[in-house]
Amino acid sequence: MVRRRVFCSRYYDQVSPRGATRLKDGHVWVYRSDIVSADEATPGSLVAVTDHRGQFLGSALYSSSSQIAVRLISHDVVADLPALLRQRVADAIFLSQPFVHDTNAYRVVFSEADFLPGLIVDRYHDILSLQILTQAMDTELVRSTVIAELTERLHPPLSSSAWTRACANSKNCLRAPLACCKERKLPPYST
Repeated sequence: MVRRRVFCSRYYDQVSPRGATRLKDGHVWVYRSDIVSADEATPGSLVAVTDHRGQFLGSALYSSSSQIAVRLISHDVVADLPALLRQRVADAIFLSQPFVHDTNAYRVVFSEADFLPGLIVDRYHDILSLQILTQAMDTELVRSTVIAELTERLHPPLSSSAWTRACANSKNCLRAPLACCKERKLPPYST
């Protein structure tokens, strides 16, 4: 029987039986050694993940540089990535609110825990700090969608800022210079 392919993007990654088993067991990462073919996926692209028989396993974000080549974002087809990102940011904010008491500094988004692999967002009073740790989270579409949703939901004052630290290699993340988002061009710290 030939299965009709209906996927979330024009790219798909085929994973080994070991990679497929890991995903079916609940893991959200597939290592490069378990990628059978990446169908010319571009760095940071949304891909449909299939097993060696072509069975759809989920939608994921692809990295050409990390040993974690695929980070699952949904077990379903993702037809509208910006809509999914907006919903995930909204959910992360909603879920964090019951734990935020008597403080103006807290973690808003915690990467895979909030189903946004490679993104960490912290709030320090009026400043939002974004750590972007994957190629997908560093694409213009993803970055602008996430920043717009954070701004809409958290209402930082116009005089404040959103800051990013993009790290292609997480080992060098702490040494990477703090770079301002294009949306806000203020210094990260005021004295």
